[in-house]
Amino acid sequence: MATVAWVAGAGLALVFLVMLAWALVVQYGLGVVRGALDEGARAGSLAGGQAEVCETVARDALANLLGGPVGDRLTVRCVTMDARLVAEAEGVFGAWLPGFPDWSFRLRAATTVES
Repeated sequence: MATVAWVAGAGLALVFLVMLAWALVVQYGLGVVRGALDEGARAGSLAGGQAEVCETVARDALANLLGGPVGDRLTVRCVTMDARLVAEAEGVFGAWLPGFPDWSFRLRAATTVES
Protein backbone atom coordinates (compact mmCIF):
# COMPACT_ATOMS: atom_id res chain seq x y z
CA MET A 1 0.00 0.00 0.00
CA ALA A 2 2.86 2.36 0.67
CA THR A 3 4.07 1.97 -2.91
CA VAL A 4 0.71 3.02 -4.33
CA ALA A 5 0.63 6.09 -2.08
CA TRP A 6 4.21 6.99 -3.01
CA VAL A 7 3.54 6.68 -6.75
CA ALA A 8 0.35 8.77 -6.47
CA GLY A 9 2.17 11.42 -4.44
CA ALA A 10 5.07 11.55 -6.89
CA GLY A 11 2.64 11.86 -9.82
CA LEU A 12 0.78 14.73 -8.17
CA ALA A 13 4.06 16.45 -7.36
CA LEU A 14 5.14 16.23 -11.01
CA VAL A 15 1.80 17.67 -12.18
CA PHE A 16 2.25 20.51 -9.70
CA LEU A 17 5.79 21.20 -10.93
CA VAL A 18 4.69 21.24 -14.58
CA MET A 19 1.89 23.69 -13.81
CA LEU A 20 4.27 25.89 -11.81
CA ALA A 21 6.70 25.96 -14.75
CA TRP A 22 3.78 26.81 -17.09
CA ALA A 23 2.77 29.70 -14.82
CA LEU A 24 6.33 31.05 -15.01
CA VAL A 25 6.31 30.79 -18.82
CA VAL A 26 2.96 32.62 -18.93
CA GLN A 27 4.34 35.44 -16.77
CA TYR A 28 7.40 35.69 -19.01
CA GLY A 29 5.15 35.76 -22.08
CA LEU A 30 2.95 38.50 -20.66
CA GLY A 31 6.03 40.58 -19.88
CA VAL A 32 7.33 40.12 -23.42
CA VAL A 33 3.97 41.16 -24.90
CA ARG A 34 3.82 44.25 -22.67
CA GLY A 35 7.35 45.22 -23.68
CA ALA A 36 6.64 44.66 -27.37
CA LEU A 37 3.51 46.81 -27.20
CA ASP A 38 5.39 49.59 -25.42
CA GLU A 39 8.20 49.45 -27.97
CA GLY A 40 5.79 49.45 -30.90
CA ALA A 41 3.73 52.33 -29.50
CA ARG A 42 6.88 54.40 -28.92
CA ALA A 43 8.19 53.75 -32.42
CA GLY A 44 4.84 54.55 -34.01
CA SER A 45 4.51 57.71 -31.96
CA LEU A 46 7.93 58.95 -33.02
CA ALA A 47 7.02 58.18 -36.66
CA GLY A 48 4.12 60.62 -36.51
CA GLY A 49 1.45 58.17 -35.38
CA GLN A 50 1.91 55.57 -38.10
CA ALA A 51 0.09 52.42 -37.05
CA GLU A 52 2.05 50.33 -39.57
CA VAL A 53 5.35 51.21 -37.92
CA CYS A 54 3.88 50.37 -34.53
CA GLU A 55 2.66 46.95 -35.67
CA THR A 56 5.90 46.10 -37.45
CA VAL A 57 8.08 46.96 -34.45
CA ALA A 58 5.80 45.12 -32.01
CA ARG A 59 5.64 42.01 -34.20
CA ASP A 60 9.42 41.99 -34.65
CA ALA A 61 9.94 42.20 -30.89
CA LEU A 62 7.48 39.36 -30.33
CA ALA A 63 9.11 37.21 -33.01
CA ASN A 64 12.54 37.71 -31.43
CA LEU A 65 11.52 36.98 -27.84
CA LEU A 66 8.43 34.78 -28.04
CA GLY A 67 8.75 32.63 -31.12
CA GLY A 68 7.52 29.11 -31.60
CA PRO A 69 4.29 27.59 -30.38
CA VAL A 70 4.00 29.97 -27.41
CA GLY A 71 3.69 33.00 -29.68
CA ASP A 72 1.62 31.40 -32.44
CA ARG A 73 -1.76 32.48 -31.11
CA LEU A 74 -1.03 36.21 -30.71
CA THR A 75 -2.44 39.10 -32.71
CA VAL A 76 -1.17 42.67 -32.58
CA ARG A 77 -2.86 45.74 -33.96
CA CYS A 78 -2.23 49.46 -33.65
CA VAL A 79 -4.75 52.25 -34.11
CA THR A 80 -4.36 56.03 -34.14
CA MET A 81 -7.13 57.77 -32.22
CA ASP A 82 -7.11 61.56 -32.05
CA ALA A 83 -3.61 62.40 -30.81
CA ARG A 84 -2.95 58.94 -29.33
CA LEU A 85 -1.51 55.74 -30.70
CA VAL A 86 -2.95 52.59 -29.14
CA ALA A 87 -1.23 49.22 -29.48
CA GLU A 88 -3.30 46.18 -28.53
CA ALA A 89 -2.49 42.49 -28.33
CA GLU A 90 -4.82 39.54 -27.88
CA GLY A 91 -3.73 36.00 -27.43
CA VAL A 92 -3.92 32.66 -25.76
CA PHE A 93 -1.20 30.71 -24.03
CA GLY A 94 -2.23 27.06 -24.24
CA ALA A 95 -2.10 24.87 -21.15
CA TRP A 96 0.62 22.24 -21.09
CA LEU A 97 -1.56 19.51 -19.63
CA PRO A 98 -4.99 18.36 -20.78
CA GLY A 99 -7.85 19.30 -18.51
CA PHE A 100 -6.32 22.63 -17.49
CA PRO A 101 -7.63 25.92 -18.91
CA ASP A 102 -5.75 28.05 -21.44
CA TRP A 103 -4.64 31.56 -20.44
CA SER A 104 -6.43 34.18 -22.57
CA PHE A 105 -5.45 37.82 -22.38
CA ARG A 106 -5.81 41.27 -23.94
CA LEU A 107 -3.15 43.90 -23.29
CA ARG A 108 -3.01 47.52 -24.41
CA ALA A 109 -0.38 50.26 -24.52
CA ALA A 110 -1.05 53.86 -25.51
CA THR A 111 1.09 56.91 -26.11
CA THR A 112 0.69 60.45 -27.33
CA VAL A 113 1.72 61.02 -30.94
CA GLU A 114 4.85 63.16 -31.22
CA SER A 115 4.67 66.02 -33.66
